[in-house]
Amino acid sequence: MSTYNDNLRSTVLTALQSQSLDQKKLESQKNAAMFTLYHAEGATITADEKLDAAKGDVDFKAKVKRQAVNNTNIANNLVASATQADQYTKQSVTNMATCASNVQIAAKSILRLASDVGSIFSIINASDSGTEMYKSAENVRNLINNTAYSAQLASDVAMEASMLTSEVSSSALLDNSKAANSLINNLLKLTSANFDAASQIAAAANTELATASATTKLAEGNLEDLAIDYCAAKVAYSSMNSHLNLNLNVAKVTQTSFDVDFNLIEKAFKADRDGLPQPKNPTVMVQDYFLIVVKDNKKATLSVSNAEE
Repeated sequence: MSTYNDNLRSTVLTALQSQSLDQKKLESQKNAAMFTLYHAEGATITADEKLDAAKGDVDFKAKVKRQAVNNTNIANNLVASATQADQYTKQSVTNMATCASNVQIAAKSILRLASDVGSIFSIINASDSGTEMYKSAENVRNLINNTAYSAQLASDVAMEASMLTSEVSSSALLDNSKAANSLINNLLKLTSANFDAASQIAAAANTELATASATTKLAEGNLEDLAIDYCAAKVAYSSMNSHLNLNLNVAKVTQTSFDVDFNLIEKAFKADRDGLPQPKNPTVMVQDYFLIVVKDNKKATLSVSNAEE
């Protein structure tokens, strides 16, 4: 009987120890999986924040690039207009100089004609004063004098127009337009490079988020599997402890005390009035128990016989 009890106790102890070790192992794995999931979720959140920041940066730099493109188009059109204006201005200067020269030549010719007409009028005035020829010569002289005066004014206007035309700074405008266009083109290159860099960062952040999300999902699945296994191990240990070990539980452990809870043992027989044993009916529980506390490193040598002794 003692050997049977020892074997039974050893078997129960071994089964409970094995189940307890499995439970502790699964609990450790579950905790590790929980921390892994925690870090994976943290990485996912960080990757998501990086992606949001990268998208915001890309949107901002895209707007800057579009503005730079518009400015570049305007600068290119300005250079084209300034080039055409410079060409037309140079042509106008040449044409106006030629016009002023021709007007001056014509004015000089009219002045010489007016001088000749004046001389003729002087001769007629001396010889035929008061005649019909005199009146005609006087009228011609007045007309030629007015014409000479107008020719002189036209010559002055032509010279002033030539001077003003030559003062138009189309060359300086063209040079400034080219310089501005060069600066804006450099700005466009810079904004394009910044946009491309931001796009690459956003793409990398998107890839990082996808990887982190996949890792998080894997960690979630692993934690769920381990949680199920751990719950199954707890239920198995509880069931095994309940059926094989009187549902023994130790709680409120301190440095000096602890509480022990277990199922009471039914008495196999009940004594009647005459003191003769009878089959149990109704059920009667054993009320008195002895508890032996053994160090963990000594539990392997403890036997029912030793406990009884």
